[in-house]
Formats: sequence, structure tokens, C-alpha cells
Amino acid sequence: MTTTKKPDSLSLSQEIMEMASAQRRLGIMDEATYQKITIRHLGSDTLPTAEPITSAEVRAVREKAHLSQAALARYLN
Repeated sequence: MTTTKKPDSLSLSQEIMEMASAQRRLGIMDEATYQKITIRHLGSDTLPTAEPITSAEVRAVREKAHLSQAALARYLN
């Protein structure tokens, strides 16, 4: 009788991430699907967080992109 060792969840997650990363690099998997897998397996704590920006920085970005306030709001919403 052969016994099989149950894979630990850490190595399984590592294998899934390695496979997903390779598929992403090859263009088999789109970015949204890749992000969904990484969030699900790595947890939301590993997501990069954005730092707050000032109103002057928002205005500078908006003016650089040649967008009105309404147009920028539509992009962000």
C-alpha cells in the first residue's frame, strides 16, 4: 500500500503563484485574473497601499492629463 504525503498549504500556494506568474508573463492569463489569484492566495495584507495625496497633487495630475474635474472623476469612479 502506497501512502501519499499531503502537500502543505505553503508549498501549494507557492506552486500556484509560480504557475500563475509564468502564465501572466506568457500572456496566457490577463492581469485581472492574476491579481485575483494573488489576493486570494497571499491575502489582502500584501496588496500595495496608496498614500494620500494633496489637492495640489491631484490638480497637477489632472492638468498634466488635460482632464477636467468631471472627466477625472469619471476615470476614478
